[in-house]
Amino acid sequence: MRYVLILMAVLLCGCQNRPEEPFTAAETLGGVEIPAQVLNDGKRAYAFYCAACHGKDGDGRGPASVGLQTPPRDFRLGIYKFSGVTEGELPPDDALVHLARKGLAGTAMIEWNLSDEMLLTILQYTKTFSAEETGWRDPDMEVGEIAGSAEDPWGGTSPEAVEHGRAVYHGAAGCYSCHPAYESVQELSAHRQAAGKPAVTNPRPKVWLPEPKEGPAYTAPVLGDPTCETEADCGDAHQICRMGRCERKLAIIPPDFLLNQVRNGEEAEAIYRVIAAGIPGTAMPTWKGALPEKDIWGMAHYIKHLIGLKGTVEALALQDRVKASVGGR
Repeated sequence: MRYVLILMAVLLCGCQNRPEEPFTAAETLGGVEIPAQVLNDGKRAYAFYCAACHGKDGDGRGPASVGLQTPPRDFRLGIYKFSGVTEGELPPDDALVHLARKGLAGTAMIEWNLSDEMLLTILQYTKTFSAEETGWRDPDMEVGEIAGSAEDPWGGTSPEAVEHGRAVYHGAAGCYSCHPAYESVQELSAHRQAAGKPAVTNPRPKVWLPEPKEGPAYTAPVLGDPTCETEADCGDAHQICRMGRCERKLAIIPPDFLLNQVRNGEEAEAIYRVIAAGIPGTAMPTWKGALPEKDIWGMAHYIKHLIGLKGTVEALALQDRVKASVGGR
């Protein structure tokens, strides 16, 4: 039913959102000059395929966006969660094409079976939504490289890779500060101490559950759509003044790998890329350079292992063990 409603909105936007003014000159976006014809072609295609959710102004407020649990991306910010580049970098075009083609599991961002040429044309147009001196129009912003490794040092998922990743996840990386822990508090302390870090003495009360984190890069409209000039004009600390309108900061819930869908792919390589690059605009940091490649790939294999346990008795047993270790119910 959700996709039927989205399709109806797409068709509606395709009729209503005709380009008001064509581009008459090339624009420099991300340090690259984009011809006017490409931008005009992209604008027409965007109106038909994308404006229903992302809005004719690229602000994520299209008619089909209302009620979506994961709001559509606000293209004005030039921030992309799963593009494979680190915080403060712009993604290369092939990464954006891959992202649009694959979609994001568990959201309304479906897989788009369009040609690479058309996807790229649309994506070039979305860059024009960046405000002056920000995002794609910021002369100091650079297009980054995809956080990847030519070779998996583990040679693929193996018991050794999974065990190493388990230790890193709960020890050196401390992923359970946001994501769930999948080990008892006693085991957490052992992993931490093995990594040269202090033992766990005061774990989160519900460490077996993810910890929501607010992020100013991901917001939703406030009832009444109040205007603003500064943060003080908005209701409270959970709101932000964005381009003249008050927006509510969204609490992003890190995935529980035993329960939730992983947005950008469940293969070790895709998981590795997210861990290595981090997720810009969120609390997920960049681990590439902070941990050895062997550790990052180990975590990717461990998370892939956890994903494979979804819906099993073993998954429930893991959660029960963690609950029991902190006296949870």
